[in-house]
Amino acid sequence: MQRVYEADSSPRGPVTAALLVRPDGCIAWASDHADPAALQAALTDEYTSMTR
Repeated sequence: MQRVYEADSSPRGPVTAALLVRPDGCIAWASDHADPAALQAALTDEYTSMTR
């Protein structure tokens, strides 16, 4: 089962707009720009690689 969690925090340093963190804690994707299409592509790539 796949789950997507959204978290918000107050950064104290350089800001990363979006992160995709795998269940094992590894960062699968990061971006300085909140781009929904790029996030969707990263989710699709990550899910596809996990189901092979």
